[in-house]
Amino acid sequence: MLGKLYRPLTPRWHDKAIFEYLDRCWTTRTNWILNIGSGDTRLISRDRTAVNVDTTPFEEVDVVADAHRLPFRSRTVDIVFCNAALEHMKKPWMAAGEMERVLQKGGIMLIQAPFLEAVHDEHDYFRFTKAGLRSLFPNCIEIMGGVSAGCSQVLASVVGDYPGIVAEGTVLEKPLKLLMSWLARPLQYLPNGRGSGGERYARAVYFIGRRL
Repeated sequence: MLGKLYRPLTPRWHDKAIFEYLDRCWTTRTNWILNIGSGDTRLISRDRTAVNVDTTPFEEVDVVADAHRLPFRSRTVDIVFCNAALEHMKKPWMAAGEMERVLQKGGIMLIQAPFLEAVHDEHDYFRFTKAGLRSLFPNCIEIMGGVSAGCSQVLASVVGDYPGIVAEGTVLEKPLKLLMSWLARPLQYLPNGRGSGGERYARAVYFIGRRL
């Protein structure tokens, strides 16, 4: 279904529940599926594709649009999917309101966003706790939510980035990088915490809701 969007050994997405739920609710009767902030990645299931929406006209983008002002009529979309894009929006609460606006009654909202993840470009503005992500969608009843990448991925990321943080530009940077990259690789596959402990140190969280 998801091609390069999800690979079993990719530690970034430890829990693939959001992708599995999308596959289950993507039926032959499903019409409009929006992939908000799609980048150049396609969602494909049962020989059908989602409508890719992004501000950048990548090759796979169908509609070039700002998520803060979606060019779709209210209550017309069956499923809204937004993966690792909310943090790049200057007003994510406004974009979330637009996603709710276009989603029809009973439609499904699937959102995934980072919490304890390193800043990864110049347009990286926000981070979200599980409760914070849920609060953006007051017109959706939560179906499920949780940690999609946990503390092991956070630990591996910090260890791997450590040389660039403390020894950048020094003679220690290169040997530290070699050492820390060797140490970091197995860390990402360690078990992740459950319950509140896991949520406190999550790398990424997800929310699945049904539109009221």
